[in-house]
Amino acid sequence: MPGELDLLFKLFGRETSCSVKRFTDDRTIRGDWYELLPFDAPYSIYFSYLPAFVVPNTTGFEWKLRLGTKREDAMAYDLLFTVGQSPVRVKGYFYFNNDVRNKLDIDLDFPDCCRVLPNFFDADFLDNQKPTMHCHLEFTLFKRQSAIVQPMQLDELIDEADNPRDVQFVIGDKIVRAHRSILTTVSPVFRAMFNQDMIEARTNRINIVDFTYETIRGAIDSLYGKSIDDASIDTVIGMAKFARKYELAETVVQKLEKCLEENLQDTNVCAIAAYAWEHEHQHLRYLCSWLFRDNHGEITMTDAFQKLDRAVAMDLIYQRYNSNNY
Repeated sequence: MPGELDLLFKLFGRETSCSVKRFTDDRTIRGDWYELLPFDAPYSIYFSYLPAFVVPNTTGFEWKLRLGTKREDAMAYDLLFTVGQSPVRVKGYFYFNNDVRNKLDIDLDFPDCCRVLPNFFDADFLDNQKPTMHCHLEFTLFKRQSAIVQPMQLDELIDEADNPRDVQFVIGDKIVRAHRSILTTVSPVFRAMFNQDMIEARTNRINIVDFTYETIRGAIDSLYGKSIDDASIDTVIGMAKFARKYELAETVVQKLEKCLEENLQDTNVCAIAAYAWEHEHQHLRYLCSWLFRDNHGEITMTDAFQKLDRAVAMDLIYQRYNSNNY
C-alpha cells in the first residue's frame, strides 16, 4: 500500500474520502509543569501547561493541553485538548505518578479546536506538588479531498463603476469613502443619521474629529471584508471604539477586543488598559492587571504609564497587591 492511503473513513459524522498521515508522540513531563491561574467562565481556575508540544519527526505539528475545573476543591479536572492542525483524530493515554491511565479518543475538525473531556483526571494527582506526567498519543491527520471555497469579500461583489461609494468620511484633509446602503444596513446610528433631515444626509459627508484616518480606513475596510495585516494597537482600539459608537454588531466589537487580548504585551498594556477601564471590559481588565503584576517595574517607568488616567493607574497598582479581586 502507498504511504498516502486512500481510504473511506466515517469522520465527524459523515463519510469522507481522504488521505491519511499518522505519527506518534511519547512524552514524559517532569516537575513544575502546571500553574494555578484564575480564568473566566466556564472555568474559575485551570491548571495549564504553558508551551505547546511539537510532535517528533513532523514539520511543526503541535498540541497542547489544559486541565480545567470550576472549583478549587473539585474531585476531578476536565481535559482541554487542542491541536494546531486539522482535521485530526487523536488516540492514546495519559498517566501520572500513580500509574492510573486515562484514555483519549477524540476528533478535532478545525485548527486550534479545543475539545473538552469532563472529569478526565482525578484531583488527587496534584497531591504531589511536582507530578510526573507520561503520555502516548497517536495522531491521524486527514487531508480532505474536497475543495474549500473561501468566502467572498463584500467589495468583490460590488461593481463600483455602477455603484460608486457615495458617502465621504472627512478626517482633516483626508477622505475615506463608503456606500450609504452598507452603512445604514450595519449601523442603526448611520441609519438614523441618513433617514433624517441632517447635514450628513444632505451632503453625504461625515466630519470626523474623534478618530484618526487610520482608524476610519481600518473600520471601513473591515466592513467590506478586507483583512488588515498592519494595524497598530492604537488603530485596533480606535476601531473598537468606532464599532461601539456607531452600534455595529456585537460580534464586530468582540472580534476587535479579541485582537486586543491576543496582542496584549508590556509595551501596549497602558493603552489597552485605558480602553478596558473606559468600557468596563472585565476580562481585558483582568488580563491587563495580570500582565502589570508580573511586569510592573518596567511598565511604571514608561511614558505611557505616566500619561495613563490616574484612576486606571491607581487601580492597576492596587490590583498588583490584591490580585484575587479579578
